[in-house]
Formats: sequence, C-alpha cells, structure tokens
Amino acid sequence: MIVESGALRQADGAAEISGSFPVQEIPATLQDLLMARLDRMASNIDVMQLAATLGREFTLEVIRAVSPLPDLELEEELNKLVESEMLNQRGRAQRTRYQFKHALIQDAAYQSLVKNKRQQFHGVIANTYESQFPEIVQQQPELLGHHFSEADDANKAISYWLKAGKRAVERSANAESLDHLSRGLALIDDLDEGSDADGLELDLRVARAVPLTATQGYVAKDVETEYLRARELATGLSDVERLLPVLHGLYRYYVVQADNQKAIELGEAILQSSEQLNDPEHVMEANRSLCLTLSFVGRFNEVLQHATTGLDFYDATAHAGHKFVYGADPGMIFLTFQSWALWNLGLPDQTYDSVQQAFEHTETIRHPHSRAFCLSFCCGTLFNLGLWDECQEAAEEAINISSEHGFPFWLGNGNIMKGGSLIKSGQVDEGVPLIVEGLSKFEKSGVGMWRPTHLAILAEGYQQQDRSERAMKSLDLALEIARRRQGDAYEAELHRLKGEFTLAGDSTATTDAEASFQTALDVARQQNSRMFELRAMTSLAQLRKNQGNVDEAKAALTELVDSFIEGHKTHDLIHARDVLDQL
Repeated sequence: MIVESGALRQADGAAEISGSFPVQEIPATLQDLLMARLDRMASNIDVMQLAATLGREFTLEVIRAVSPLPDLELEEELNKLVESEMLNQRGRAQRTRYQFKHALIQDAAYQSLVKNKRQQFHGVIANTYESQFPEIVQQQPELLGHHFSEADDANKAISYWLKAGKRAVERSANAESLDHLSRGLALIDDLDEGSDADGLELDLRVARAVPLTATQGYVAKDVETEYLRARELATGLSDVERLLPVLHGLYRYYVVQADNQKAIELGEAILQSSEQLNDPEHVMEANRSLCLTLSFVGRFNEVLQHATTGLDFYDATAHAGHKFVYGADPGMIFLTFQSWALWNLGLPDQTYDSVQQAFEHTETIRHPHSRAFCLSFCCGTLFNLGLWDECQEAAEEAINISSEHGFPFWLGNGNIMKGGSLIKSGQVDEGVPLIVEGLSKFEKSGVGMWRPTHLAILAEGYQQQDRSERAMKSLDLALEIARRRQGDAYEAELHRLKGEFTLAGDSTATTDAEASFQTALDVARQQNSRMFELRAMTSLAQLRKNQGNVDEAKAALTELVDSFIEGHKTHDLIHARDVLDQL
C-alpha cells in the first residue's frame, strides 16, 4: 500500500518515506487489503470471487464456461489479476491455467461473498461441470459433491459424494473414501421431503463399511455400527437385494470374532435368499461366505464344494466390482479356501497349485486388500505343507502391504505366521515374541478367528524353549476355545500336540498320551482331514512301537500312507515313511 501510494523514494540505495502516510489508510485485514487493491485496479470483483469459488487452481476453459462475461472481457480481467500478482498463469490458449499466488488470497476473495451469491456461484459451477465437462464428472466427482453441497443441493451432492467415495476405495485410497462418504452422510438430514433419504443413507453406509473394514479391521465397533444401521434401513425398505451385502458384512463381523455358529446361520440365510432371487452373482457370494466360515469348523468336504461352485460362477472381468462392495475379490477367496480344504482332504500337490493360482490371481487384479488377505491366509496353508521359507516370504509381503495401506487384521496375522515360520526354521527366540504380540493385539481388538491355531503354533515355540508349562497352558486354552465354539479346524492337531507334550514331560504317561492321539484321530476322521489323521496316526505309531505293539502300529500307518495318491515329497508323508522305516 505504501509503495503503490508513491510515498516512497530511493535515497543512497535505500527506500525512505517522503512526506507523510496516513496510517488509517492501511487495511486492517487481508480481506480489506484485497478489496482496496481491486478498487484501485478498477477490476470486476465478480471475476475474482468466481475464480475463488472455483478453487485454488482453475483453467481458462472452465472459467469461460461459468462466467457470464464475454471471453475478451473475461480474459482482460484475468490479465489484471495476473499483472497484480494475485494470480499466476501457466500455459497458453485453451490450455491456460491459473493459480492463486497464495491460498490466503483465495480465502479472502471467497469470504467476501455474501451467502446467496456464494450459493449461486457454486450452483452455476456444479451445473456447468455436470452438463459440459463429462471428464470431470467421471474423474473428479468430489468436485461436484463440494459445489452442490455449497449450493445447498443435498440430493445431487450426496450422489456425487457417494460416487467419489466408491471411486476412492477402488484406488485403495481408504482415508479419502471415508472423508467423501462422511460428507455425504452429513447431508442426509438436509434432503428435501419426498427424497429417498433411507435409500441414499443405506448406499452410503454400505460403501463406508468397506474402507472402515480395511483400515480398522473386521470387528471394529464402527464397522458393526455401519452394518447394523444399514440392516435396519434395508429391512425397512423391504429390499432383499440391497440387504444381501449388508448381511455379508455382518457375517464377516461374526466370523472374524469366531462366532462360527452365528456366521454359519447367516451364511445359510444368505444362500437361501440368493437362491430365491435366482441371481447367480448373489449365489456366488453366498457360496463365498459358506466356504469361508465352514473352513473354520472343519467341514472340509463342504468347503471344497462351495469353493468349486463359486469358481464355476466366478468371472474375473464381470465380477471385478465385487471386491469394492464385499471388501475382497471372490475369486481369491475361492482359490484360497479351496487350497486349505484340499490340504486337509489329503491332496497336497493340488493344494500347492491352488495357492499359486491364488497368488497369481491377486497379482493380476491388483487390489491391495485382496492381495494382503490372500498372502496372510495362505501362510497357514504353506505352514502346514512344511514350506516354511515360502510361508515366511508370503508373511513378509502381507506385512509390507498391510503396513503401507493400513490393514491391521492382515498385518497381525502376517506377523504371527512369520513367527511360526521362524520357529519351524529354528529361530525360536525370534518367532515366539511375534506370536505373543500378535495374539495380544488380536485379543484387545476382539479378533477370535484362528486363535486356536495361533495358540498351537505358540505352544510349539514354548516347547522348543523348554517352557513346557506355558506350552501346555496354551494348548489347554486352545482346546477350551475349540470346545466352546463346537469345533475348530485345528482341533485334531491340538489333541495330537497335547499327547506329544505329555510324553515329553513324562515318558511313562502313555495312557494319557494315547488318549490324546486317539481323540485327534477321531476328530480328524470326523472332519475328513486326512492330513491331520496322518499326523495323529504317525504319533500313535511311534507310541505303540515304544509299547511293543510294532506290528499293529506298522499295519495301521502303512495302510494310511499307501492311501495317499499324491504329495509323497511333502513333509508329513516323508516323516510318516521315516517312522515306518523305524518300525
């Protein structure tokens, strides 16, 4: 202001005041300064305010479309703003872009607008984008959400915030997605009478649950809140098709908590509703739910059946959008749980092939959450195949992806399985703390899934550290959890390990050990888990050899080993044949 008043003069290389300068002419605020400068420039204040409403940066093409001024007059006004250093200009002709030199200048211009005029500008901008700029509608729906929100058009604003939220989650920008969807939810009460408020809120909550699940975990309280409200809305609308994704969300909430019976009931209800709709996509998702939850209670024949049926329905291109609605790609789920079922059913070679297919599939679809899910879960299958180096490699990749994108659940399981692979590789003191920390975090956050399995792996670590009392306590806790849940996929192995640890503590406790091995056999046969049956039979054969019953032990183990049609180079079958050689 002083410079532009002419009250400065140069003297001996320095500037000094010439005459007096009235202090009252210095603006008290940045906004006053801006207005004073615009007055002196004889500028059209509307151009500056419209530019500020567009944002920190805008193009000549866009401001031409929204301004009522003729093009030449508009460009003249913009040139004044550039010359006064309020705007910077880049590019030429139609590609010309303008940017406010400082965000405070934009804020001051924007704040100078009265409310009605501000809403009018936002409305003009939003409607112009919608009618003339399809690429902005497609690629930046959040811009339209913002402008329609400020124009007080809640209906349109919500629809664009919903689009923006979905688009962000497709890029795995989960925090950004949550911000967009939350802005949409905040406008629900502003909807006009007669609007589909419940339907819009339902869509927003279902969409919001996906990034919440990814960033906070499956059993986060906020996730449950979203799905419970969504179920209330969908039930009120009597819309079965829109209810199904909500039921899937609640199902995942229960299955990760390890409330297996409730999860199975929900899975069966989902399948029944899907079949009533006669919709192949919903039937596919119902099979996904059941193949997952049945695997945790050891119903492996049914797991394989549902996984196979699901893969028959699945098409990677046609169902690409499902990972954004249900949180993970269905094809990955089917391949991942198919591999676990195949291992239990005594087909180790097919198991490994299925794991590799799952890994290759998740590399192709390029969805970080599905990739982390696949790697983290398949660690367990690789662990049981005896491929501990590959288990550790998969666990470390799951940890890296989960750390980068904020997936706490898969980060936790990745660390636990890395700990398990370290224990099996002889690095027990490095592995045990990883499992202890992971179990503690899961317990605090309410995650119950895989807990008996994780406790069994920890017990093996304790046993190798000669901490036999802790090892047995871990197994007893795991067995109690399996009993409360009315079964667990790892139950047979828990009983077998208890027998092994019993003998390690007291070689004369053969009666108790044999009872544990026999229970392990019974459970494995009930679940049709031939691999856990093989492990239990191998342990029982070693015990009976020590008891002098060599012929009986050899006959039973030989019959079982000979029944395997593949996997002869896998860890369990090699160990069983070594025991036979000793017999």
